[in-house]
Amino acid sequence: MLGWLVVNRAPEARSRLGVWAVAMLAALVLSAVTAEPAGASIWAIQRAPAVAGAKDSVLQSVSCTAAVACIAVGGPDQRPGVMLAEGWDGSRWTVQPTPRPRGSIQSFLSGVSCVSESSCMAVGFAVDSNGAVRVVTTRWTGLSWALVPGAKGRRSIPSFLASVSCTSLTECTAVGASENRSGTFFPLVERWNGSRWLVQATPRLPDSQLAGVSCASARACTAVGDYAGVAELVEHWNGTRWSRDLRANLVSGESGLGAVSCTSPTSCAAGGARGPVPDGPPNRHEDSHPASYTGCRAHRGLPAPPSVRTRSWRS
Repeated sequence: MLGWLVVNRAPEARSRLGVWAVAMLAALVLSAVTAEPAGASIWAIQRAPAVAGAKDSVLQSVSCTAAVACIAVGGPDQRPGVMLAEGWDGSRWTVQPTPRPRGSIQSFLSGVSCVSESSCMAVGFAVDSNGAVRVVTTRWTGLSWALVPGAKGRRSIPSFLASVSCTSLTECTAVGASENRSGTFFPLVERWNGSRWLVQATPRLPDSQLAGVSCASARACTAVGDYAGVAELVEHWNGTRWSRDLRANLVSGESGLGAVSCTSPTSCAAGGARGPVPDGPPNRHEDSHPASYTGCRAHRGLPAPPSVRTRSWRS
């Protein structure tokens, strides 16, 4: 069977975070701990260090390359401040100093992807004193975070990045949205080639944004978000171009997808929420889904790029 299916639908699971439900609030971190010998998993709260000078902070995304090597990123919760990064060494979380983007009064990291303990890419946005939003990208070298210039030609355009997925040191894909002069949002995709970010052409859909991306390889990525704030948006990268998946929107009424994970070019799961989706960067939504439910989508038989064998799931 080909296409997307709704699975594990849970109407009783309410979330005020809506499609941005990956956020971890108030300097608390959850970790999955495997209980031996049965192999069952439980969640345990890990207390992260307090952030100096910050009243409320949010951790929005996490990436682990080993059980003793994780990076979590975020920033101030809807107020001025500097983006936040914390590292896990297997025993404790520590705050990692992050640079302040020039001219910004607020900066926030909404996505991170690590390919090793010494190589991570994080993306987000910065806000200046005039309220203008700009893309932020920063790289972890194993010792420190350093700002990376955004894609040429996009640095003066209101835009943000919400998620990033890296498959190697020289291959990362980041997604978000950019705003034109009339205030309309369009999907934004940027690709890292090891030395610079480049904008990739995507289907130009007005009032739309991409919130999550996952790449199974450099030639196979899936990005999710919302179209016009009322429908789920799924796009695929086949190594040559991005295309919209018209089979994705199976939930009637307003809905959006906020995160996706792919284990192969033909196997992905995405989660989101029902309800209207506001435009703009992740942590600037004051009350985005007051009565939403969380769900999960399983994609079966995603068209694969040449030389990749397509394999469908069986129910």
